[in-house]
Amino acid sequence: MSVDGRRYRGSLELRAASGGGVDVVNRVGLVDYLAGVVPREMPASWPAQALRAQAVAARSYAVAGLRPDRTFDVHADTRSQVYGGRDGEDARATAAVRATSGLVLSHGGGVVRAFFHSTSGGHTENVENVWGGSPRPYLVGVDDPFDSASPYHRWPDAIRLSGEELGRRLRLGSAVREFRVTLRGVSPRVRRVTARTRDGGLVVLTGAEVRSRLGLRDTWFYVNGEMGPAPAPSASRPGPVRYLVYAAAAPGRARARAIARRVRRTGRDVVLRRRTVAGVRRHLVVTGRFRLLANARRERTDLRSLGYPAGIGSARARPSRFIVVAGVRSSRGAAVRLVRQLRRDGVRARVLSRRRGSRTVYLAVAGFHRRLAPARLRRDELRRRGYRRAAIGPARRR
Repeated sequence: MSVDGRRYRGSLELRAASGGGVDVVNRVGLVDYLAGVVPREMPASWPAQALRAQAVAARSYAVAGLRPDRTFDVHADTRSQVYGGRDGEDARATAAVRATSGLVLSHGGGVVRAFFHSTSGGHTENVENVWGGSPRPYLVGVDDPFDSASPYHRWPDAIRLSGEELGRRLRLGSAVREFRVTLRGVSPRVRRVTARTRDGGLVVLTGAEVRSRLGLRDTWFYVNGEMGPAPAPSASRPGPVRYLVYAAAAPGRARARAIARRVRRTGRDVVLRRRTVAGVRRHLVVTGRFRLLANARRERTDLRSLGYPAGIGSARARPSRFIVVAGVRSSRGAAVRLVRQLRRDGVRARVLSRRRGSRTVYLAVAGFHRRLAPARLRRDELRRRGYRRAAIGPARRR
């Protein structure tokens, strides 16, 4: 039987759709269904073992999605798996389906919903950070070192938007004054951003909403600086961080943690710091560090409008011990070009020079850190993004 010139195995049923119109349902056996899926989800010219792995994943996804109480189990497009019917079959893919007959992926005695993709960007994400719901131990973010073979592993040049254009595309009704990522997943894809508009509004958006409205390929993106063109590479270091803003100064750590949980629901990143305030040891619920007093005051005003006894304190910046280097070049010009590439990828970077024996080398530095653990995370993130020679070095010569 055929629909719109495409042939299908099994039988076809016409049912009235709930929103009007007609649903065409293809009732077909699992083997014939998979024969129409596998070559649509993976090129049939790929190695036989790859086709077999795809067949097992597709079978697991279909079996886990069976819904006897509904008129159909799966969609025929990317909402489930792409299904091409009889006209979409290929003998090589059909052979892979038959060679893996009865094989599924399971966990805890049940068949898993085996999600799959064409490109991961170098790291997958925890399922609860993508579709919500409860965590699944078999659907956690893992490193994907083979993704560099994909033509979509790296995005093209970064997009640049004015505040007016960003506000229009995000449907905020006003130009955007500030735009920052406030929560990431493990990949680290964006889970939440906050946008402050010129008319004083504060809007919290999910990473999926930003992706959809801006037409991005993924929620794995970075925000580089303020609205408008990215700054040109410079050897000069930004001004020091002078102020920190805290939502509250709690007498005990347990109380500070409780406040921090509430503040995080507003879309802010929060860290706890111990300080002596008026001769008394307090735990500060810190929401931001700023170079300019005006920006610190804005954040304090926002927190107070939410009911928090916010204040401003000295940042007391401690010297960095480690730097994360994306690459080393023998000339400043080459290092500047690498920094420009990093900035197009949304990574803040600058050029530092170092003496090595009798010669000078130039480092494309993508991070300054006081502790080794965050430096390692930054290095690993750069390597996942294609900067394979990223490394950690001392921030100062001893």
